[in-house]
Amino acid sequence: MKFEKTAELKNANLVMKFSGLIGEGADFGNYEFDKINSLIIDFSDVKLINSVGISVWVKWFYLAQTKNAKLNIHFLRCPKVLVDQFNNIPSFLPKNTLVRSFAVPMSCESCSSEIGLTLLEGKDYILNKTTNVYDIKLPNANCPTCGAPMTTDINAKRYFSFLKP
Repeated sequence: MKFEKTAELKNANLVMKFSGLIGEGADFGNYEFDKINSLIIDFSDVKLINSVGISVWVKWFYLAQTKNAKLNIHFLRCPKVLVDQFNNIPSFLPKNTLVRSFAVPMSCESCSSEIGLTLLEGKDYILNKTTNVYDIKLPNANCPTCGAPMTTDINAKRYFSFLKP
C-alpha cells in the first residue's frame, strides 16, 4: 500500500485527497501557501499512518502555517487512524483546523462486520455556543451486511476529545 495524493487549486483554495499509507515516501507536495486561503483535505481513503508519516505530517503542516499563519484548514472524512493521532499527539491537529467530518468505528454483534460511521459537523456534532462544548449525537446505524443494529465500544469522552472550539 503506497501513499497517493491529488491536489487541485480552485480559486485560492487548495483541495487535496490523500489515500493509502502515510509513511515512508509520503510526499504531500510543495505549494505557495502564502497565496492560499484554505486547505481542504479529504482523508477517506487513508488506511494507515506510521511514525515516519506522523513526522512528515507535523513538519508539512508546520511549514504551511509558517508560510501563512491565517491559512484555514478543513479536514474531511477522517478515519479512526487519524482521530487516534488527533487525540494522542498534541501537535498533530494543526492550528486553525476544522474537522468537518470523521469516522466512528461501529461493529455488528450479529455478523462481526465493521464500518466507520461518518459524523458530520453541523449535523452530528454541533458547537454549543453557550457551553463552548460540542454536542455530539451518534446516529443509529444498521449493519450493511445483515441489517442488525450496530454498536460502538469507543470511550466517547476520550475519542471525541480532539473536538475543541
